[in-house]
Amino acid sequence: MTASVPRQSRDAVESASPLHSVPSGGWVSALPGKASLRRAGRDWDAVRLDPTIGPTVYERMRDATHGEAGPVILDPYAGWHYWLVRPGATTHWDFPGVVCRSTGGWVTVVHAARTTGPGPHWLSPPHPDGRLAHAVLLHAVIRSVVGGA
Repeated sequence: MTASVPRQSRDAVESASPLHSVPSGGWVSALPGKASLRRAGRDWDAVRLDPTIGPTVYERMRDATHGEAGPVILDPYAGWHYWLVRPGATTHWDFPGVVCRSTGGWVTVVHAARTTGPGPHWLSPPHPDGRLAHAVLLHAVIRSVVGGA
């Protein structure tokens, strides 16, 4: 399915469902140049998109949010995009090419300043206030790209 997602005003996006945030620095690797495994399901859930849909979803999210797509980690080796969303937001998501990591899942997280490779880096760095990606909008964008629940 290739339906487009309408561009929304920032106010409309933020009022559609509350944005979740985490304490500043509470989920970002503290050491520049270092990566750490972080447990999902506590401060955030991670939504891993495979390389066949990740770039398209990223571009549509950037367009729909006026460039405020939320924190997205890119693993260039596998081509995966990891979106960080509020805990529990992905409970019933079921899309091809999408893996949701919550309680019991782990994700490699890098320092907030690491925005280029080699290796995992922030495609869209975390916001200083700890704001996460808008889960409802991300769900809608993924659905527009791949279909599903």
